[in-house]
Amino acid sequence: MYQFTTVSPYIIPVYYVPVYYSVSPNNGTCLINCCMCSVKKKASDMDLPSPSPSNGDLSGSPLTLQSPPESETKDHQQSVGDVTMETAATVKEEVTAANTLLNKAIHKKDFTTFSKLVSPNASLIEPHVSGRILRGLEYFKFKLISEPVPSAENYIILDETVEVLADCVAMVTFVKIHQFVNGGVSGVTETRETRVWKKVNGIFQCVHLHIT
Repeated sequence: MYQFTTVSPYIIPVYYVPVYYSVSPNNGTCLINCCMCSVKKKASDMDLPSPSPSNGDLSGSPLTLQSPPESETKDHQQSVGDVTMETAATVKEEVTAANTLLNKAIHKKDFTTFSKLVSPNASLIEPHVSGRILRGLEYFKFKLISEPVPSAENYIILDETVEVLADCVAMVTFVKIHQFVNGGVSGVTETRETRVWKKVNGIFQCVHLHIT
């Protein structure tokens, strides 16, 4: 037969837990019983696995991180969006070469080569047309054929970047420095240009030019 005595409740940070001491008349041992013990008991009744004591040691069962399938990782490394790395490299090489030829055609006032590299329906935005959009080659033709050629000139292309948007579309951005001497007067101009290239019948053509 046990004799029970009630002790004042303990206040803990989260719960207000009443604690009772049961005193055994045989050996005087105090056994602490509280609502947390009953929760433990209910948990044990459910046959839940007991966590192994770690005592600060985290060297128990190691966590296993499942890696994605090798095929998925390989596909991600070899592709950018819907374009494989190999295709992107080929597109970049072709567009860079075409853009270089177009720059040379403009510098040499070569409209014949220019018309092969630029789409007949190409659009143009530049400061001289006050932000309006021009279409076709008529504007370019007059500019390349009719404008006087400086007695000396030099072009420098800086920061050329090619961004592949698809297997048949790419965008080129760069800065052009134009040095010239005309009528004994020298000058330097700087323009920032964006060109969109699209593959038509197996050949990349410039379909849009934006000059600022």
